Amino acid sequence: MIFPERCPGCDRVHKVGHHGFCDKCEPLIRIPQGNVCPYCGKPLPEELLCCPDCRGREEDGVIGQSAMLYSGMMRDSIARFKAGHRAEYAQTYAEYLWKTQRDFLEQMGDAVLIPVPMYDKKVRKRGYNQAELIAAALTKYCHYPAEKRLLRKIKETKAQKSLAKRERMANLEDAFWCDPEVAMLYLPGKCAIIIDDIYTTGATVQACARALRRVGFTEVYFLCVCIGVKV
Repeated sequence: MIFPERCPGCDRVHKVGHHGFCDKCEPLIRIPQGNVCPYCGKPLPEELLCCPDCRGREEDGVIGQSAMLYSGMMRDSIARFKAGHRAEYAQTYAEYLWKTQRDFLEQMGDAVLIPVPMYDKKVRKRGYNQAELIAAALTKYCHYPAEKRLLRKIKETKAQKSLAKRERMANLEDAFWCDPEVAMLYLPGKCAIIIDDIYTTGATVQACARALRRVGFTEVYFLCVCIGVKV
C-alpha cells in the first residue's frame, strides 16, 4: 500500500496481485523482428545485411540482443526508470529480458552478468545504477552471478546522447577499467555478458568489452532492455 507496484509502460498503479506491464501497455510493446542486424539485433531496411554501426567491426565487435525497441512508451519508461526514481521497473525489465531472450542466455553455458558502470558522482546524484538493478533482477531467472565489482567507470564523460556517432567512442576512451583480481574469480571458463538499459550505436558496450578483454575475457556479449531503431 505504501509502495504500490506500477506498470512500467504507463506508470499507473497496478491492482493488487498484478505485476509487469498492464493489459493496455503489453500490446504496445515492440520487439526487434524481421530483418535485423546479425551483430546487435537492430531492425534494418530490407536492403541492408548489417547496420552501419556494426559494419567494419565484425571481427572484434560484441554480439548481443535486446528485448524491446526504444520507441513509443518505452522511451518514457526508460526516462522514468533512470531519472524519475522508478527503480522498481528493473524487475519487470528483467522478467521481459528472460521472456524474450531465454534461448540467448541459456546457450552461453557458464557466464557472469556485468552491468555497465556509472561514474561515482553520477551514482550518488541518481541514487542507483540502473544497469546494476537489471543485472541483479535477471539473476533470479538465469542464475548467472551478477558482478558489479568487476568493471568500473574511472573517467567522467559527457552524456552519450548529446554526441554525434563519431564523438561517442572518443568520449569513452579509457573510461572503463576492469579489476584483474576480481576477474580471476571468473577466469578461465566464464563468458561475460554486459548488461545495460539502452543500446544505440554500441559505443558504450564496445568500450566496456575492450576493458574486459584486456584482463582475459575472450567471449564477451551484451544484453539490453531496449535497442534504438534509427540506422
